[in-house]
Amino acid sequence: MALGMGYQSGSDPIFQQIMLRQDERPEASMTRGVGGIRPLDKQEIAAQVEAEMLDSIGAYGSPVHEQRRINIRRYYGKPFGNEVEGQSQAQITSVADTIEWMQPSHVKAFFGAGHNIWDFQPTRPGEEEGAEQASDAVTHVFLNECHGFEKFMDITKTANLEKRGFAAVYFEERMEPKKTTHRGITESALGLLVSDPNVELTAFAQHEGEIVLDELGMPVETFDVTVRRVTPLGRIRIDSIAPEHMLLPRRETELNEETRFSGYRKKMTVGDLVSLGFPADVVSMLPSDNKAEYSEGRIERLYDENSFPTNLQDRTDGASRQLWVNFIWMRIDEDGDGYAELRNIVCIGDTSIQIIYDEETTYYPLVSLCPIPMPHKFFGMCPADQAVDQQVIESTLLRQMLDNTYRINNGRYEVVSGQVNMRDLMDNKPGGGVRVTALGMIKALDTPALPNTTFELLNFMQKAGERRTGVSQWQQGPDAADMKYQTASAVSGVATASESKITLINRIFAETGIKDIGKKILQLMCENFMIPYVYRLRGKWVECDPRDWNKDMDATVRTGLGVGEMEAKTGKLLMVAELQEKMLREGLRNMVTPRNLYATVKEFVKISDLGPEGMFFTDPGPDPWPEPQPKLEDQVKVMESQRRQVADQNKDNQQTMDLAVRASGQENIAEFRYAELAQKSQLEIARLAAQEKNMRIQVEGQLQAALANRQQRQAA
Repeated sequence: MALGMGYQSGSDPIFQQIMLRQDERPEASMTRGVGGIRPLDKQEIAAQVEAEMLDSIGAYGSPVHEQRRINIRRYYGKPFGNEVEGQSQAQITSVADTIEWMQPSHVKAFFGAGHNIWDFQPTRPGEEEGAEQASDAVTHVFLNECHGFEKFMDITKTANLEKRGFAAVYFEERMEPKKTTHRGITESALGLLVSDPNVELTAFAQHEGEIVLDELGMPVETFDVTVRRVTPLGRIRIDSIAPEHMLLPRRETELNEETRFSGYRKKMTVGDLVSLGFPADVVSMLPSDNKAEYSEGRIERLYDENSFPTNLQDRTDGASRQLWVNFIWMRIDEDGDGYAELRNIVCIGDTSIQIIYDEETTYYPLVSLCPIPMPHKFFGMCPADQAVDQQVIESTLLRQMLDNTYRINNGRYEVVSGQVNMRDLMDNKPGGGVRVTALGMIKALDTPALPNTTFELLNFMQKAGERRTGVSQWQQGPDAADMKYQTASAVSGVATASESKITLINRIFAETGIKDIGKKILQLMCENFMIPYVYRLRGKWVECDPRDWNKDMDATVRTGLGVGEMEAKTGKLLMVAELQEKMLREGLRNMVTPRNLYATVKEFVKISDLGPEGMFFTDPGPDPWPEPQPKLEDQVKVMESQRRQVADQNKDNQQTMDLAVRASGQENIAEFRYAELAQKSQLEIARLAAQEKNMRIQVEGQLQAALANRQQRQAA
């Protein structure tokens, strides 16, 4: 464990032992050559690189290389090698059918869900906005600047057909020459133009035509010039790599920055290398090595397009001469400090290699994905491996069935030699006759029809292939006869089950190579984009600065759903929407907010693959529903009702006292009682008025508190 990671305290006993033994560390002993630790010279480095290249897995003639070659032959429907002249040579292209029916599932899973391919998550507080920007920008760079869809198809199809797909993600800096012509420019403008060290004047002439006047109205001499400007260009690139061009160690099981040796071959011109910054005098003297050009895998792949041997000669211009360049990442201790650093080495040739670049690096560009990985092995399996023998067996059965049909329709005959006109017999025109010297000179030989077991065996092999690869007729559209007695739920269940293997492969792709591609694009943007990046997203121009992002953010790759899974999730979302609507009708707004509703419709649009959710719905933001306001009008109405009740009661009391006075004649007593009741009524009215005033103050206080609370949440 590194000191900076595990041993922070000087009191740690292991830390003290390390510090006490500094003199025995590799840095101190390398000058003495203890344990073989010493700097390597160029010849030793070249020898080790050459040995690793020759011992790489998947090299010419290896079993893995031969299996890939057979898969390619079966994909293209090439002859098996056991064909018999005069008999059927038809083939059932099981390998091609399996691969081609898997590709739509891959495309739908990664490109058909209406969302970013990568969702980056912040690893520290305050990175939320940067993570959201990175998710949009990385997907945009991949699709629009790296030709991402094309690269995705190359990598996944190669993985399904040849065990593994490979790619290199890197930032390319090159010098791009461009000629421009400027007409009618003044002497001062010309001087400013040629003052640029990257500009070379290639053509110069006096301008003939319209006269240019200066500020004083005097004619000014102008020129027509052509300049060659060398402009530095930088961009992120993705190379999809053919498996036969990969260089991989035999004893490694993973491909990452910890792999001790890995690389790939790439065909480039001398001009390409010069534009990347390699010295022209060095590159022009490099020898051509065409061993990779005529490898078995490349010949098999390009057999239909090329003729071998080729008559194409090298061009006479040196910049167009083609070379096979080896880009290698190797952990090697060149400086003798005891640590094997990761170095990027560029060399030419397979034997007697010439190294033209060798620098220490911290970036590793290679990614790979395998559809059916095997534990503790680098090369796993692929759907083509599972369909190869199926294609041979099914094609053999088909050939036998066709041969049998040919013999039934055009049978063989027993003839008496010299008694039958053979030309008539061989002429198979309808209605034609056969001349014989006597009756009975021709006898048809019986050709028995194939038994039903042959057809049952062919059906069995087709179903066995579906179980192996996961590609079934339900993905290609089930027959009407198969669906006649099936319910909708049963059909959906069969379709979901048949897609389970492909769904697993999609998830394997997502968690391996596809995730690595996104994280590497993010790292390259953070390290190489020196100015804000501007791009168009959902119809709007967006500006972001990748230098502010964290290049080590976590990434999640979202994959789409199968037919059955999509229907099931859509049904569940509709149920959620119904529950939300019911809660809103019942006034439970504290349980359902605008964000909840937006999340439901956003997920529904994504699953439906209708496009970005912004086309249909607008994000309401983080605000919840408005706080429910107390109904002051209702409170006032209650107070008014109470006052009316008191007034009515006073009126009734007055009427009662009047009757009592008239009845008893005791006017004084009546007046006294009337005054007493009036006083009580006035007190009751005053009490109710005070209660109404207190209630108004209380309600207004609640409103002010709710408003202040909402403003605090908005500010937060």
